Amino acid sequence: MEESPYSFIGSYDVYKSAFEQNYGDGGLQGTSDCQNIATTYLGGDNNKCTQVVNYLNYLDAYDENYICEGCKYLNYLLYNEIHKRFRHGHNILQFYDKLKDSYDDYFKTYMFDIYVKEISEDIFQKIQNLIKLYDHFKKFKSANIQIIGETCKGAQSFVNAYLLHVKKCYESYDKDFCTELEKFRDQYNLRMTNVTSCAGLQTFLPSTINANLLAILSPFVVIIGTPFIFFILYKFTPFGPWIISRMRSIKMIRNYLSPGSPEVQQNYQDTNIYKEEKMYNIAYYSA
Repeated sequence: MEESPYSFIGSYDVYKSAFEQNYGDGGLQGTSDCQNIATTYLGGDNNKCTQVVNYLNYLDAYDENYICEGCKYLNYLLYNEIHKRFRHGHNILQFYDKLKDSYDDYFKTYMFDIYVKEISEDIFQKIQNLIKLYDHFKKFKSANIQIIGETCKGAQSFVNAYLLHVKKCYESYDKDFCTELEKFRDQYNLRMTNVTSCAGLQTFLPSTINANLLAILSPFVVIIGTPFIFFILYKFTPFGPWIISRMRSIKMIRNYLSPGSPEVQQNYQDTNIYKEEKMYNIAYYSA
């Protein structure tokens, strides 16, 4: 079971359809409990509250993996609904706790307590970016759709978006986000294998794995490679003799200027003798 908050996106349409489904007589109808909860958390949207309860009841009939992925969709949905309406003072877990208290007999699985959780703004934005990529890709995913003209322009726009997301993946070191981008890349490259009708369109997307590997290895390459480079320069180029000469010169200057060096001590003694002689001479003439 994947812990990634993005892993449901490949089945986004499945969960979205289940959430929006009309369950009719088999589902929960509007109640005063849902109305009160909706007023506090959903801007009074009683229908949305009812949809959440029916959706959780729908998930309850499936295995743990399906529930886990379905709850990730719900986390994304509730973040969009709650956080966009109320910037502060409300969160998904508070909403869920209220819902559970009111409808504990309606959906009983303990797994909702595990998988319904708060997500961050950063994760929410990345989920949206991935959903947009797949939405654009769906427009020509089918092999029956000809990729020409305006379709080429549309493809180029989300290729640019993909490359931008790969850069963010590299900068943030978000392994889960990179993994989902890699899944999208596999689908795109497979679809575009034999497409030659779009001049200049990148039909093979670069891997996020290479970007991550470079990000991880770069510091080690610098640390390990620097001594080796200096060794090569020292042994096989004029840089070696030059740097040795420079270091010797600097050492000689430092030794000369050091208070404890023989040269400085000798100069100091000579100066004192000169002062003493001068004082002696002055005293002699005054007599």
